[in-house]
Amino acid sequence: MLALMAAEARLDATALQTVGSKGWDGFAIAVVGD
Repeated sequence: MLALMAAEARLDATALQTVGSKGWDGFAIAVVGD
């Protein structure tokens, strides 16, 4: 998924890794520009 987001020139995106009591997790946020 992150590779696909990186290949899309219209996207500005970031990914964050989180750690909680259930283990590793994370999320990505992207904004589509013109």
